[in-house]
Amino acid sequence: MEVLILFVRYPEAGRVKTRLAKSVGPEEARRLYQNLTEANLKVIHPLARQGVDLVIAFDPPEQEEAVKNWLRGPYHYLNQGEGGLGERITQGFERVFLGGAKKAIVLGSDTLDLRIEIVKQAYQALESSDLVLGPAKDGGYYLIGLRRPQPRLFQNIPWSTPHVLASTQLRAEQLGLSYSLLEELEDLDEVENREGFRRWSQRNETDVTNTMGS
Repeated sequence: MEVLILFVRYPEAGRVKTRLAKSVGPEEARRLYQNLTEANLKVIHPLARQGVDLVIAFDPPEQEEAVKNWLRGPYHYLNQGEGGLGERITQGFERVFLGGAKKAIVLGSDTLDLRIEIVKQAYQALESSDLVLGPAKDGGYYLIGLRRPQPRLFQNIPWSTPHVLASTQLRAEQLGLSYSLLEELEDLDEVENREGFRRWSQRNETDVTNTMGS
């Protein structure tokens, strides 16, 4: 069984994309995040008809009903749990592997230019690798996939820094895990790469370019 866990936050102004909000304002940051999350769910939705279990891992936990109303579909829903990002990712993997998953992927909801082919490549990579990573341009990763739980992989990682990917690769090597890398994409965190926003807005017919300026 293949499982895809989409990590999302319920879109509340001031609670999502706080770095982006410093440049565009909390309401616009909320709108952009909501639009991008919905667009990315639309990208991966066909996997549900191809035998992949899609799981919406949401935060905060008290917004469960709101998330279910927002992102309706043939999905499973679970709250991300307690702790930092590494702990929440660990918990997500452990829960789906306990449920019978053979390959599991955690995917961020705020990635620009995501394509279903990338996710399919990730599952293919897990045929021969213990770990697959989708590098993000900011030094983190937008996707991580495993064939079994690896809680030690997420320990001592400098989260929210440009060193997340490199530290994870080093940790994998220390644990004797083989890994594959997908193509690099960028996340919706800053306004520095305006071209990335323009490409995404054109692809999704959403006008975000006014926020960025000409």
